[in-house]
Amino acid sequence: MPRVLAIDLGTGSLKAGVIDENLTVLSRKSAPVATARPKAGVAEQSPRDWISALAKAAPAAVEAAGGPVDAISFAGHMSAPILVDAECRPLATVRTLADTQCTPYLSNDPSIATLSGNFDGTHFARAKILHAASEVELEKLATVLSPKDFLRVEMGGGFVTDPGDMANFLLLDLDTGAYSAELVSGAGLIDGALPEVQRADAFDGVLNGDWARRLDLLAGVPLVTGTGDMGAAAIGVGLGASCDAAITIGTAATILASLSERQPKLVGKLTHHLDGVGGKFALASHFNGGAVLDWLHRLSGTERPRDDWLRETSAEAQSRQSSGGERALPLVLPYLLGSGSPVFDRDETAKVLGLNAGHDMPDLLAGFQEGVAFDLANSIDVLSDASMATDRICLGGGGARLAGWPSTISDTLDRPLLRAGSDDPTLVGAAVLGFRALGQEVRGAEPQLGWSPDPRRVAHLRDRRAQAQALRKISLPPRARLLEER
Repeated sequence: MPRVLAIDLGTGSLKAGVIDENLTVLSRKSAPVATARPKAGVAEQSPRDWISALAKAAPAAVEAAGGPVDAISFAGHMSAPILVDAECRPLATVRTLADTQCTPYLSNDPSIATLSGNFDGTHFARAKILHAASEVELEKLATVLSPKDFLRVEMGGGFVTDPGDMANFLLLDLDTGAYSAELVSGAGLIDGALPEVQRADAFDGVLNGDWARRLDLLAGVPLVTGTGDMGAAAIGVGLGASCDAAITIGTAATILASLSERQPKLVGKLTHHLDGVGGKFALASHFNGGAVLDWLHRLSGTERPRDDWLRETSAEAQSRQSSGGERALPLVLPYLLGSGSPVFDRDETAKVLGLNAGHDMPDLLAGFQEGVAFDLANSIDVLSDASMATDRICLGGGGARLAGWPSTISDTLDRPLLRAGSDDPTLVGAAVLGFRALGQEVRGAEPQLGWSPDPRRVAHLRDRRAQAQALRKISLPPRARLLEER
């Protein structure tokens, strides 16, 4: 039975999994990736740490699954461009999605939105490229890579990429999927410094001897180009075929929605993306998903392992939420890491209203879970206002396994939610690309009904959401207010 080693480089960890043709995850291992945050607005990583994480997770996944693999495929976070020389040595600091040091390099040029479908922003790579280019000797620049491309080159691939990552770099024309000369020159680049773009399910080189020894595999295993993490997630959940939209709660909370063509009504509210194999999708990104759980765990001061503490605290939070308003919970705007769609303001901060001495950690957790659900509902409304289908919504990611949170989202949206066929759609999506490269079309488990709205809570949460919207309106910082008006 064919098997693919899928590699997903996230901002917090690298995951590697061996997956079979039924899209069953036979093994999955991870290794942490450090982010340097010496001051506000700085989020920097070292590609050497990515390679170290790969060297820990990938061999462990292969060993746990036993036996060979037929291809290696990739996914990775999308907004951390790496400027490299001809030997693939980084020339400048790598700054991730959360880094805002590139703000002075942002552009208000309307042609960016016209061509790419998106306004420029620190959550894209364009301004980060300009920032990095200001630090290097451009005559040494060979190309600009995404994180997953860098790992693939390290393992034996070439200087190629896929449409998904380059669209997120704001270098492609959204409609043609090809480089736009206007966007490329605006990013301070020349054609010779750009990687070749090919489909995400195309082969790119073979596993080199060094990594074959590390993985205990034969040299020559084909490498597959892969795509960005959100594009892989869209493929992994069967976006468009199995569901109209997909909510994933990982470190961030995101919504993916299938697109047949660009939607002008979404520009400036959600973002347009390519999945690397000819499809388009809209993305809502809310930075505060599972990240709020990590913060609450630290705040609690407990020495209990995070997952054990979360299971117990979430179960108690669920009982508070199920009261339907009998217990007054604090009202929370959950912007510990700034706000995401549509404002994308890293300076926006969390707000808590109605907190008193009678509240405890489960109450605070329930309030934060509601706040994230309200943000997700706002983005679903944007999709509905653009006349996009949102009838079949599936939910996945680590947050979907916590007691209470999925029900709160279902009650806030006042619609049923499907349980995603995989709890790791990005890793599975990368594997799907690997199987397609091998000439094999595969499908995983179909989403099944997971949660239905509770009529007792729907009206209560509708009122709570209106209160949260009013609180945010009066507390928006000046920059966020300008961005929202745009």
